[in-house]
Amino acid sequence: MSKLITLLMILIINLNANNMKRNNQKPAIKNAAILIRSVEISKPVDTVFDYIIYDLKDNYKAMTEDHIKYELLNSEYLKEGTEIDCREKAGNQTVYHHYKVEKIISNEHIFYLSSPSKVFIELPRKTIESHSNTYCYYNFKKIDNFTTSLQLTIAIQFDNGFQKFFSTLFGGIKPWKKHQKEEMEKLKELIENN
Repeated sequence: MSKLITLLMILIINLNANNMKRNNQKPAIKNAAILIRSVEISKPVDTVFDYIIYDLKDNYKAMTEDHIKYELLNSEYLKEGTEIDCREKAGNQTVYHHYKVEKIISNEHIFYLSSPSKVFIELPRKTIESHSNTYCYYNFKKIDNFTTSLQLTIAIQFDNGFQKFFSTLFGGIKPWKKHQKEEMEKLKELIENN
């Protein structure tokens, strides 16, 4: 029964990813905070796509000092089914992701999911351990033969609306917006200088 539920969840996620890619909109994930950042990269779309597929693993830590680890566990490059051990921090939060690549459309779209991601929040007198689901969508759009728009959408899904509201109200999402901006700007630089 749990395998059936898992398969249905993956089907719904993939349908959502396909609709989002076609409509260039926010994913409809219940109780999720959505972070979107786009950059224009002065490289052809296939070069940008190949960089994410083949070279991101070697350059992930160069994107920001807050990137701790990005290791492909069962593959040499990103493909459907690849598992990724990824660790990063923002502000007083450290997150351990165990992503699985769910969908790849060449030169258009990459989607991977960590369900759940472990979250450690450092407070003055203790560390709180929590979790969330993390959805990452890379969308590639050819602007011309030498320019690509790369959009990274991250959906952080909480257990309920109260957790989402609490995290947003007390600034739990704000450091991740800053983190995403920094990593996308550096990613642009890395790809253009590659």
